[in-house]
Amino acid sequence: LLGHVIDLAADNHENERLYRTNKNIGFHCDAADVVGLLTVSTAPTGGDSRVVSSVSVHDRMVVECPELAARLFQPTMLDSRRPPGSPTRYSEVVPSAFDGQRLRTFMHLEYFRSVERFDDIELDDVTRCALDTWESIAEEPGMHVAMRLEVGDLQLVNNHAIVHARTGYVDDPDNPRHLLRLWLSLGG
Repeated sequence: LLGHVIDLAADNHENERLYRTNKNIGFHCDAADVVGLLTVSTAPTGGDSRVVSSVSVHDRMVVECPELAARLFQPTMLDSRRPPGSPTRYSEVVPSAFDGQRLRTFMHLEYFRSVERFDDIELDDVTRCALDTWESIAEEPGMHVAMRLEVGDLQLVNNHAIVHARTGYVDDPDNPRHLLRLWLSLGG
């Protein structure tokens, strides 16, 4: 699936998918085996990319707070960011799973947290603490790699083992930031 990553959200309402805004996006993975980002144009300020090994974050949590690491192997609600009235406003996902050979991660910190905007969903303290701890470790200097993608740069990320983030940015009105995003399924 090929799509555009540009700021389209004039009002940045709560149902808007974050990639369609210029806001900061915390560490997350996309719903594909591999995500590719090709830079068509950059913002003069911000829009930098960061990547971190979700396996490294998990391994630290197992050593430092095993009960919180274990919580991420249980179902958690995820905000689907769909318009009001949509049949599926949120869904249940498992952030971490071991497939017998390797750890697979589905992480989207903002969407795990924003699900509480619905009256019938409230995260428990252990879940909140697990998400906060995961983010705190990922944000530590030396845990993640930060980079500025320049025009023509291509970033390919294994979504099951690497999560990515983006800093907020300010567009040049005459040449707005524009990336092409590829979601690739490897089958099996």
